[in-house]
Amino acid sequence: MALAMQIFEKSLPEFVRKWYRFGLDSKTSYHRQLTPRVTKLQESGVKLGRRSSHQFWDIKFNKGVLEIPSLWIQDSTKSILLNLAAFEQCHLDINEAAIASYLVFMECLIKSPEDVSYLNRHGIVQHLLGDDTKVVDMFKSVANEMLTDAHSNRYAKLGDELNTYFCQRKNRCRASLLRNYFNNPWVIISLVAAFFLLLLTVTQTVYTVWPFYRSAP
Repeated sequence: MALAMQIFEKSLPEFVRKWYRFGLDSKTSYHRQLTPRVTKLQESGVKLGRRSSHQFWDIKFNKGVLEIPSLWIQDSTKSILLNLAAFEQCHLDINEAAIASYLVFMECLIKSPEDVSYLNRHGIVQHLLGDDTKVVDMFKSVANEMLTDAHSNRYAKLGDELNTYFCQRKNRCRASLLRNYFNNPWVIISLVAAFFLLLLTVTQTVYTVWPFYRSAP
């Protein structure tokens, strides 16, 4: 049986043999890093911004800001991405495959139409599909065709940094405070007014008590 498997493997083209061995390697972690979706990252205080880059896979994360280049999606985008990923499989090592890693990373970020809408408002994902759900389905479909090592692919370090930031309680508390109390200008005005009212009350109390304090023997 072992000899038959060796003969079968040698009969495969080199790029197919490389991916075939990758799938059989028990030491290789399959399939993707578990990066929280966009709306969850937002709850932990992660800010998203559009990155100025001609390479749509050039994603950066620094000081709580995740920068992603803009991507236009239309009916032919799925076929183009799959063909680019197939080209990578023929010429690059698995962990160097930028397109495959990008598709898996984006699929982790985009789990619902709300995620697509948020990315759309920030100019990161623009599409002509007519429905945000179709964007979710597209990334899910193409990502399922990819094979990446979660511990050593292109975005492994970035995914770890995002998860670390996401899990820090102080970031969640700060984001919740800003979202619930400082997101509305009327709330800010109310807080400032309450502070001045408290300051005036304390001042009045001091001036009321001070004469009695000085007249005391």
